[in-house]
Amino acid sequence: MRKQRAAALLLALAAGFCLAGCEEEKPEEEPAPTFETRRLITAQGAAVGVVSTPNARMENGGLLVEGNGASYTGAFNAVFENDLEISFGFCRGDPAAYRRFTFTFASASDPEKTFSVVYESEVAEAWYGEKYDRGCSGVYVMYGEEVRSTRYWKDKGKTEWYHSKENFPIGNMLASPMFGGAGEHEKEFGELYGTLRLTWTSTGILEIYASERFLQDSPRLIAAFDGSMGGIGFDPSFELWGLPRMEISDGYTVSFRSEVFGGNVTEPNAPDVYFSQFVTGRGSQERTYSLASQIMYDPPFYAANGTKSIRTAQLP
Repeated sequence: MRKQRAAALLLALAAGFCLAGCEEEKPEEEPAPTFETRRLITAQGAAVGVVSTPNARMENGGLLVEGNGASYTGAFNAVFENDLEISFGFCRGDPAAYRRFTFTFASASDPEKTFSVVYESEVAEAWYGEKYDRGCSGVYVMYGEEVRSTRYWKDKGKTEWYHSKENFPIGNMLASPMFGGAGEHEKEFGELYGTLRLTWTSTGILEIYASERFLQDSPRLIAAFDGSMGGIGFDPSFELWGLPRMEISDGYTVSFRSEVFGGNVTEPNAPDVYFSQFVTGRGSQERTYSLASQIMYDPPFYAANGTKSIRTAQLP
């Protein structure tokens, strides 16, 4: 009996050692891959860096792009899928010239399939002169020569839609972020930060939304790629935008151009811009990615050179 007990004890000890050994041999989990956030942007004519907290020039922290002349270009080293919201802003204290900032969205598989969203200064000088008006800026969508936008104030009538470059009333399309005027007029017309959102409906229509100028109302629909081009075309009475379908939700790139196009400034400087965060995905699968840290976890949309077969964004 004693021999049986001793044998049982030895077996138990051996099993314990085996379990302990198995636990010790359990491989450690690998940490999530990270990279420098500034590598998310490639720019020409501008420096790229990260500012983690708000400062005298920035309302929020983010990935900062600072130009050194009348224009610069940049592109995100990324391929996005499905919906995308970009939170961004223009820096305070920039010279108050007439300015333009253009996002270009392109199919990753067919780079010729593109459209743009343009933020542009009002040049009518309809208020108190050039120095004041340069802080008044609006937003519109361009597809080839087609132009679309909506009026910024709350009017649900169909006359709020615009579709022509002739007498294009930028002052009726105000949106944030604004470029900012001069001195006391810098934030006269709206905030210098805001959001731009691309959303596909359940029927595959791409809708473009811009945040309102003082961020007080819901984002405003400024255009929709509803497939009505080639048919009835643009017709607000039937809620038709006269644009084709934009079936790029399976992969698209984003590039941008910042420029000065007029105004009494001795040294024209294109507006500096910073990007605070991306929100990507669909519905409950949306995820938020902050761009205000020097290091970030490798997001699924990041496309470093040579790591993806799909080309990164083309500079405009």
